[in-house]
Amino acid sequence: MVAHLVWDQVVAGSNPAVRTTYMQLNREKRVEVGSFAEHQLLRISVYTTTIVDVDNALLLQELEQTSNAIPSQLRDGFGSSTNQTYFEDMSFPYGSPESSKLLTFISMAVSELCQRQMLISEAWAIKLHHGQSVMAHSHRVNTHMFPSEYYSVAYYADAPEDSAKLVFEIGHSNIEESIHMITPSTGMLVMFNSYLKHMTTRHNALTPRTVISANLVPAEPQRQACPDLSAYRLGAQNGH
Repeated sequence: MVAHLVWDQVVAGSNPAVRTTYMQLNREKRVEVGSFAEHQLLRISVYTTTIVDVDNALLLQELEQTSNAIPSQLRDGFGSSTNQTYFEDMSFPYGSPESSKLLTFISMAVSELCQRQMLISEAWAIKLHHGQSVMAHSHRVNTHMFPSEYYSVAYYADAPEDSAKLVFEIGHSNIEESIHMITPSTGMLVMFNSYLKHMTTRHNALTPRTVISANLVPAEPQRQACPDLSAYRLGAQNGH
């Protein structure tokens, strides 16, 4: 009955020809509105877990000992040749014990998520102070032939109360737009496709928020062209 009422409301707003046809078919009992099957067209997920076997106090010490800023020539290129911000970034202490352990756990977690071996290609640290935020950006690069194969992560070595939230911005066809916010906690690992645009809210805590970011690539990425257009190439019809 509810379905018929909704259908009647829709038809009531139609043009006269549609209303006439509907009333005629309804008298003949040929119009029935049943349940509707939903066919989802777009699904994008972000995943979270917790890493418990890393000493975050030691990790923060290693970061402080290696807190070199990204070279100025890279920072100065923002907006002209790249969408990477660089402003808040610090070099990652590769080779330090706790930092190396963290990278191992990150690689293991993303490999398990993707059900394939995933390797870390880059890692860096970001420290936000009170009132700061990170502007919208993505980690996609032009070498990602199959973007869905590439992942990025955010690991929160220190996320005090009132920390900046991680915000994902999702848009489709210039019509559908939505955001999803994740409230970080110390030890949380967030995993997402590198092409996803993300940013943060303003950091309202009085103490810094420190996060480790990293990009991961498949050990054996896809190389085959998709779709396969070889049948359309010049000479293909002649067997060349």
